[in-house]
Amino acid sequence: MTPKPTTSLEMINNNNNNTSSSSKNEENGSTQQQQQQSPKLNSSTDSSSGDEELKQIYKTKKLEFHALAQSKKYDRSLLVLEKKGLVKEISAKFQTPDTASFTKINPHTHQSIVERIAYLKKENERKKADFEMTRRERVIQLDDIELSSTQDELRERLYGRKKDDVITVSSILNSSSSTSSPNNTTSSTTPWKKNDSGDSNAAAAVVSTTISTTTSSTSTTSSSKASSKIIGRRRRDDKSLPSFKEANTFNLQNYLSVSPVAVVAKPTLPPLAISSDCKQYLKNIILSNTGKEIVSIEHFSSSTPDRSNNQSSSSSSSNSSFLSSSPPVGSSSSSSMMMMNTTTALRMKALQASFQIQFILPNQSSVSLPCKGNETVESVKEKLMQVLESQRIQLSKQQQQQSQQSQQSLSPDTKDNNNNNNGTVKIKKFESDSYLIMDIENRPLEKSLSLNKCEYILEKRARSLIPKLKLVEKSNYYDAHPKEELSGADYEIITKILPKSTSWKGEEVDSFRRVAARLRYDLLGDIKGAVCHSLSVRLSPLPLPFVPGKILISVFLPILQVTKTLELESGETADLFLERLFFKNYSKHLPNVTSSDFILKVMGCSDYVHGPHDLKTFEYIRKCILQGTKTQLVLIQRPKIELDVPPFKQRFNFAPELPINFEVGQYSSKSLHWEDLTHILIRDIKKPLKIKVLGAYNIPTSYLNKDDDNISVIVSMSLYHGLECLGQTSTGIEPIIPPSFFNNNNVSLNSSSSSSPPTLLHTNSSLSLKDLDTNNNNQNNNNTNNNNVQSNSSLSSSTSSTNISTLNVQWNEQVIFTNMDYSNLPKETRLCISLYATKSSSSSTTSSSSSSSSSSSTNNNNEMEPDLKKDFPIGWVNLTLCDYNYQLRNGILELKLWPDDVANPIATCVANSQSSTAVSLFIEFEQFALPVIFPSINHHVPNVEPPTINSKDMRDFFEYVIKLDPLSEMAHEKYQQLWALRHYAMLFPQVLPRLMLSVPWNNPACVDEIHSFIDRWPRLKAYDALELLDAKHADRNVREYAVSCLDDLPEEELLDILLQLIQILKVEPYHDNMLARFLLRKAILNRSIGHSFFWYLKSDLHVEGVAERFGLYLESYLHSCGTHRQELLRQIQVIDGLTEVAKKIKPLKDQDRREVMIRELEAFDWPKRFQITLNPRFESNGLITSKCKYMDSKKLPLKLSFTNIDMGAEPIEIIFKVGDDLRQDMLTLQMIRLMDKLWQKEGLDLKLSPYGCIATGDMIGMIEVVLNSETTARIQKTAGGATAAFKLDPLANWLHEHNKTDAEYQKAVDTFILSCAGYCVATYVLGIGDRHNDNLMCTKLGRLFHIDFGHFLGNYKKKFGFKRERAPFVFTPDFCYVMGGKESPKFVQFVNYCCTAYNILRRHAKLFMNLFAMMVSTGIPELQSMDDLNYLQESFSLELSDEKAREKFIGLIHESLTTKTTQVNNYVHLLVH
Repeated sequence: MTPKPTTSLEMINNNNNNTSSSSKNEENGSTQQQQQQSPKLNSSTDSSSGDEELKQIYKTKKLEFHALAQSKKYDRSLLVLEKKGLVKEISAKFQTPDTASFTKINPHTHQSIVERIAYLKKENERKKADFEMTRRERVIQLDDIELSSTQDELRERLYGRKKDDVITVSSILNSSSSTSSPNNTTSSTTPWKKNDSGDSNAAAAVVSTTISTTTSSTSTTSSSKASSKIIGRRRRDDKSLPSFKEANTFNLQNYLSVSPVAVVAKPTLPPLAISSDCKQYLKNIILSNTGKEIVSIEHFSSSTPDRSNNQSSSSSSSNSSFLSSSPPVGSSSSSSMMMMNTTTALRMKALQASFQIQFILPNQSSVSLPCKGNETVESVKEKLMQVLESQRIQLSKQQQQQSQQSQQSLSPDTKDNNNNNNGTVKIKKFESDSYLIMDIENRPLEKSLSLNKCEYILEKRARSLIPKLKLVEKSNYYDAHPKEELSGADYEIITKILPKSTSWKGEEVDSFRRVAARLRYDLLGDIKGAVCHSLSVRLSPLPLPFVPGKILISVFLPILQVTKTLELESGETADLFLERLFFKNYSKHLPNVTSSDFILKVMGCSDYVHGPHDLKTFEYIRKCILQGTKTQLVLIQRPKIELDVPPFKQRFNFAPELPINFEVGQYSSKSLHWEDLTHILIRDIKKPLKIKVLGAYNIPTSYLNKDDDNISVIVSMSLYHGLECLGQTSTGIEPIIPPSFFNNNNVSLNSSSSSSPPTLLHTNSSLSLKDLDTNNNNQNNNNTNNNNVQSNSSLSSSTSSTNISTLNVQWNEQVIFTNMDYSNLPKETRLCISLYATKSSSSSTTSSSSSSSSSSSTNNNNEMEPDLKKDFPIGWVNLTLCDYNYQLRNGILELKLWPDDVANPIATCVANSQSSTAVSLFIEFEQFALPVIFPSINHHVPNVEPPTINSKDMRDFFEYVIKLDPLSEMAHEKYQQLWALRHYAMLFPQVLPRLMLSVPWNNPACVDEIHSFIDRWPRLKAYDALELLDAKHADRNVREYAVSCLDDLPEEELLDILLQLIQILKVEPYHDNMLARFLLRKAILNRSIGHSFFWYLKSDLHVEGVAERFGLYLESYLHSCGTHRQELLRQIQVIDGLTEVAKKIKPLKDQDRREVMIRELEAFDWPKRFQITLNPRFESNGLITSKCKYMDSKKLPLKLSFTNIDMGAEPIEIIFKVGDDLRQDMLTLQMIRLMDKLWQKEGLDLKLSPYGCIATGDMIGMIEVVLNSETTARIQKTAGGATAAFKLDPLANWLHEHNKTDAEYQKAVDTFILSCAGYCVATYVLGIGDRHNDNLMCTKLGRLFHIDFGHFLGNYKKKFGFKRERAPFVFTPDFCYVMGGKESPKFVQFVNYCCTAYNILRRHAKLFMNLFAMMVSTGIPELQSMDDLNYLQESFSLELSDEKAREKFIGLIHESLTTKTTQVNNYVHLLVH
């Protein structure tokens, strides 16, 4: 007979009437009970209506409805269902971590489900022990289950009864149709109660387990023989497995994630409560995923049923049950089934529901994504790739908008140059294989791991916390050193060039190496080979020269062994000229060859002339036309452009880079919950900056060799942003051991070095005042004194003399910057630390010592500030408050001090780690729970469009600011006014450098506002933007904007300022910066720039403060330059060989020097072919030793004559110097070369001769020899000795001698007038000193030029306190005589040339001031500070108008002409030499 559903009331009565204790009686009783219930159900008039009502309720709630129709008899084996595909379908669709291992068919054994169940049952009975399995796995044993005819009922049987399911014991008993004795069993039912709130949108509360216990072990044993069993989690001991009842006794906190712990069922054990966080968590994950009102879950207690009323009542106990919005109607089995269905549905939805995971991306930004438990790590990475791509698109849009705004002010030619000079931008996609997902403890997650099996995620979800994972690049875990990119031979070349490259280590070093690798990988397709680069043409951007006569070009034809001279036609291009030359000479001899098979090359140089360019625009031909020299070309076969070997091999694929930009709103604690915080925003820390000074170690005892015994040590600290001081403080004065102590105790001081570990007490190596009892200075009681010393382990009582080389000082004092909170610190803040030794009185020493013993002290800005008049520095160091990842430093740091100076805010931020004897200073920063970051962007700053200026005063104010030179000071009130008018400033883009100096950088709101201005600021011209790269502009956004303006520079103009750009890298706070990337990219893509880039860096590798940084830049270039690294190694070998020769001849006598020099040069093993470092376009294979000599000057430079590999070409003349610092010469010649270009752009060619000069190392370099020239000293000496310095005609006669005809002489005079005017203006503006007649030279064609620029910027030589040079510049009467005298027209022409050239330079005065200011950090002796540049303000006289400036320079000409000291100096120099 088919059973029918019973009501809840009947179910309670029947459960109370079940008295059978055996399993057989249980089954019979259950059958009889069902038969007795049938009349009641048949007599019930509400039965059908109840079913319909129940259906309607579930239909309304959109839950699964389990049919309660009559069940059909099926074969108890699951094979029938398996054949129909039902079991397979369920396993695939509803597979969870709990059932995955069971429902999945074993591909090796292909056992059926029944066989597998039987096998597992036998194994469990035989072993009776626990086997190690994955957490949350469970074996479900099915035996004698009467299956329903529907798929829903089968799903309920297979997946509804798990240890995590929340079901009542009564429903378990009813579902298995079992009965128990009323004496041993207490049943509780779960009545369905209507939701009192009545709010359909506020359904769902949280579930708590309802537990019903039994006290009869016999009943439990008999019940275990029933048809349905659940085997719980296996145990590791031999205890019996938990019963079905025990397996379901768990708190809901274990519902989804926490591994369940077996709970022993006790009759008096109350149900466990559910936390409010867990309630809200389950409510959120279920409702947010489905958006449906599933079930309302509330707390209530189930009391003992009232038999008299046949009703169930609820009390206020802590039990809970599912409550629907309306009570269900049905039998007890129906109620139990619905309870199980509801529980299973809820659990399945919870397991499959999405939950939030917070990901920290590689650019340190964070994003929250909804994820599901069955998702794998690999699938989550694919989602993150889409997030990264969207960020990249957003960033590119912003950059495109900025580029469009900046490009509006550029000319079309500049835009074309910009596009041609930059490498091809290739868009790369984000690939998941390039990334790893790691947990918060940096443990990687496997790709195939599902989120539900991740312990970290399970733990966080169990605690209702959002899991936090990291997305990192795989390249961060590879070796950052790029040696694997090259072959063994190529890497050996780099180790020869940079022998210390393996010693550069650290996180910042590795980070930069990865950045450089990413850069060269992106440029790999655009790197030119050696042949392709050599074929690049060199065109001059200057105007075409006007030549009244014919232009003749000589071309050597190697096949015919003849030289042909052709007249250049007007507007003729290189290709047309080549066709005409080939047709006249080769067309008959080579019928099967065309002109395209040949190319024109400069004789003796690797410059090529080809392409559709006017011949006069080529740099070489234009230079020959201007200088009046012969143009010599050679026609050669065009080189074949073969594919070069790739310069390196890629180790891994880099993902596209996203810059690290911390947005204020994204990380502020005001807008984030504490669970979502991944970093601490420094602007949220509202307290003063504190730094603890621990102690100083390894202080040399040489600082104690003073007359005063009271010597103390003090640490001074300052905060700087650029050149602006933000705060200042210092420690207390700490006394150290006086020299009298060592004298009285017979302790000897010596200078032997000893290492000092980071402890205060050192045996036999160092002392501190706290190590000794200073109250016993009289030494009357030797035993007491020895005991005091011995107790501190500083000196041994048995040793009469101890060698003490270093001293230690301990403060343990916390200094506080009271006027500077963390929240107001700019990102680029530098901490400048100076360690002083001070001579203090006894009273002050005692008081300071007592005050410094406290653990913390608050110092005002000027408290304890050292007095340099009585204090002397021990060492200094600079340190940025944030690291290269823009995170605040924390913890204890050891800083190696640079010796014998005070901290300079523009000096290097690198510690003196190379010196083993450096003083160590230990300081400690505060530590926080999370990394503290400095923000970069604030998107909430409103963009205010610049208003219209209607006031003339306002416009005049901006024009006044623009006209100020970079060296002029502006009043503080003016800066305040400029900041108040900042919204109008964008209408005057050139005011940006001054506007940056008016920003209150300790105000975060102002910093955010100025950053928003920079993003929208019009693009400045490249030379105007150089001022923003000066050391006084420290803000990263400002400097990156300036670098973006340099992208428009063509090759030649970039080479003109490359020296300054290299030197300004010293003031950058970190190795990785936008300027370094810009220069590396330009050097890799252009070998001409790369050559200068290499040697400008190589010449400063001996400077310890920049050795690591410059070495890393060189390493990056050498890994990218391909065959150029072999060429650079050959150049270094040549320079090293010449250096050894120059050093060997210096100590020798004059008669032996030349012989030794020739012998050493001939013995040197020259490379078969090498480029000349001074000019890599010239190649040689050795020296012409017969023409080599040493010059008779103080440093004995070598005058060398190199061979030229081109047959018939002239030798290459070079001066090689060892012992002279050529950096000042390089700077001066660079300025003269730049002046010449500025004059030529204005149509004024003053015939200057800025010869080449390059420093190749420490006091080593090369200088170009200007051919066919002679010093004015030798010309005068030849004309009559020393007295010829007062004669008028020696120079004129010498020009007549080399220019026989009147036309040639007049041309030479015209050339002399132009060159003399140019150098008069140049030497005056630059303040060139030491201008005697051996430093002035003249060519046979009349070109006057200056050499040896050892003094500049007004640093004139003095003799006995008197200035030897009193004239503004060298213009003696013999120069005027060549022009025809003061009354001649040529002299008037000379004056006009000078005044015109002077006013042209004045219009570009800012450029020269900026270039000199960028060189302050180079260490040039006469350019140490900004005060050294004051001379430029005087020489340019920008306050004068052009007319006033003209009058001024005319006066300077006459003053120089009438000053007799110049001739006297020439006379004395001739006598001495």
